[in-house]
Amino acid sequence: LNTPPRDEVIIHVDTSSYGMTGAIRRGRWKLLLNVKREPVYGRTEESAPLDWLADEAGTFLYDVEEDPSESMDLSASNQDTVAELTQRLVDVHAHAAEPLYCAPTKAADTEARDAFRANGNRLGPWAPLADDRAHCDDDGADR
Repeated sequence: LNTPPRDEVIIHVDTSSYGMTGAIRRGRWKLLLNVKREPVYGRTEESAPLDWLADEAGTFLYDVEEDPSESMDLSASNQDTVAELTQRLVDVHAHAAEPLYCAPTKAADTEARDAFRANGNRLGPWAPLADDRAHCDDDGADR
């Protein structure tokens, strides 16, 4: 195989939800920064709808070459890598445009989750973007 033209992919960087969140893949490492995530493998159809969302956000580091299913968090044993990739996401965020979407208020989040369940745990159709931000928690006071 040829050497790829880059060894880094910014998967996600955002400040609209639980503080700064992000994901980056560099070489064999993938960092998920400040995300609400738990493994989703082995879930049954009955338990799957929303139980994979953790109560608290966390940071996870995976060696995706050795662990492509991302089942072993290596963040505690590779803190230098976590710090380096975190700083890269901070740098990217410092130069990123403001997102067009927002973190929901608690009420809007509850309404969305209820609609999701009522729709058989399927998403769609997507709502068009609007200037009305009444459902947004832009200052983080109502999350």
